Amino acid sequence: MNRDLKIWSVILGLLVMGIGITSVTHSFTGSGYRTVKAADEGAKTEGTAFSAAPSQEDSQILGLCAPSQEEALAESEQDCRARLAEYPDRLEELDAQIGRMRAVETDNTVQSVKSAVRTEQEIWERELDVVYSLLSELLDDEEKEKLRAGQQQWIKERDRKARQALGKGNGASMESVEYSASIAGSTRDRVYELVGQYQD
Repeated sequence: MNRDLKIWSVILGLLVMGIGITSVTHSFTGSGYRTVKAADEGAKTEGTAFSAAPSQEDSQILGLCAPSQEEALAESEQDCRARLAEYPDRLEELDAQIGRMRAVETDNTVQSVKSAVRTEQEIWERELDVVYSLLSELLDDEEKEKLRAGQQQWIKERDRKARQALGKGNGASMESVEYSASIAGSTRDRVYELVGQYQD
């Protein structure tokens, strides 16, 4: 009974943390990067930034108080730079949260380990979405192309490492854990790399 209570409290904690991180991520930026993979070999992975631009009716309601397009772009760029500058502290806090999550995990069943690793993978993928989106707002066209090409190369390398990790697990279930753990670790490293590379 006591063990079941611990398991459910850990699961509830993971759900609450996931919801909290999602809400913080959504409040941290209004745009998102989504990796699109096509099935054919020649397809490219592209990031698409989505932004909530005001409709024409909203702009009319705002009237003369609305900033000019140039002012809005300058403010957006400053906001992105400020958010990117704060990112090292954010990443430290995420690592600390994941460390605490691991510390309270007492159930070592394959299913609970899978769930924990998958949660970590999702956390780092969301952070990569945010960082990529911020950089897409800040960089000029040439730098964006370099970022996109670098991201494509990184995805190939990430997937290669994950496939190698498949052979390290004991049984099919543990292989999938090793695969997800490799993806999570590579994604974490990529987030740190991009944040460090584009700091002022």
